Amino acid sequence: MMRSPRTRAAEGGGQVSAARLSRFGVAAHLTRGVTGVRVFGVCAVALVPVAAGCGDRTEPPPPPPPTTVTVPASTTTTADPATAVLAGYRAFWGAYLKAADPMDPTSPALAATATGEELQQVRRTFAGHFQKGEVIRGELDLRPKVTGQTGSTATVTDCYGDSTHVFDRATGEQKDPPETVRYQVTATMVTEGGVWKISTMKKEGEGCSAA
Repeated sequence: MMRSPRTRAAEGGGQVSAARLSRFGVAAHLTRGVTGVRVFGVCAVALVPVAAGCGDRTEPPPPPPPTTVTVPASTTTTADPATAVLAGYRAFWGAYLKAADPMDPTSPALAATATGEELQQVRRTFAGHFQKGEVIRGELDLRPKVTGQTGSTATVTDCYGDSTHVFDRATGEQKDPPETVRYQVTATMVTEGGVWKISTMKKEGEGCSAA
């Protein structure tokens, strides 16, 4: 885990409103038959003075066959595993920013999206901000990509833009430099109970170019 720059949270990018990292590593169709209408013969009366009587009764024609609608068989598709991994990565940043304003080191959302080393690091960092009466606000421009996956472990790389900042909770005064920076990071994701969570995050550098 490393000391994080600042934070910003939300397949491939998008902005997420809220806070800033003070350390890194947050370091049927239904088928229906149509019933046919039967037409019965009617005995006609002759208008000429010849025999006028009902001859043999005309038999009604058979009903037409029912009309049916053919419904194509549904196709079962398997979701791209990377989609779930990236959803877990974005969920972490969303939880991070939500818990950062107001500052809440014990937010259940953090434990729902992070685990192990990363979860402990975030909680320690937030506890420090909380004691100082600070909150994190701003935006993150995420550009994550899954660069590796084996079973229940995956690697995500991101070049995210960070325009979040640390503020005094009471006065609203900004307490850090106003610059916006892009950070290159590598995150390790693991599954717990079928949910992808961040277990570690490593800062690789600054000033990267988002694809």
